[in-house]
Amino acid sequence: KLYAGATATFNTQFAKGYDYKVSSTEYISDFMAPGYLSVGLGLTYTPTAWLTVIVSPATYRATFVCNDRLSDAGAFGVKSGHRVLNEFGANIRAEAKTTLWKKLSLYSRLELYSNYLHNPQNINWDIQLDYALTGWLTANLYVNMIYDDDILFGKTADTPGSPRLQIKEVLGIGFQVNF
Repeated sequence: KLYAGATATFNTQFAKGYDYKVSSTEYISDFMAPGYLSVGLGLTYTPTAWLTVIVSPATYRATFVCNDRLSDAGAFGVKSGHRVLNEFGANIRAEAKTTLWKKLSLYSRLELYSNYLHNPQNINWDIQLDYALTGWLTANLYVNMIYDDDILFGKTADTPGSPRLQIKEVLGIGFQVNF
């Protein structure tokens, strides 16, 4: 139930992102702007088949901004003109995956990152509900909540702003084929 190990994650986006309340033509994010790399050493605890907890007290996290305009603006906590923000801290990730009812399943991932040197209060929580409407038609609800002062939309190193909870939700209907 308890294992020593290492974790690595990498996240970015493929298309430009916009804040339509400000401008529908000027993008606020792009491919590898931001990009997030996280590498950690620690312990994995699996008390049940549906729950896993990973504790990494030694975690390196890098934020990449590989777009000249966004880098020059100091977006995503990276200093103006730089392309990488390096951080070192602790990471705790809890993942739960279970079937609530015959056709309804739940996946939840809560990730807590604490930078040892600056603003130790970053939270990322994903929740996904999948419901099988028929044998081939499914409905999905995905909710992502982030509280991280370095990734506020429109925030730059020169204009820190105030941290706030960011919420994204997606409702999907799709076809499912099992082989």
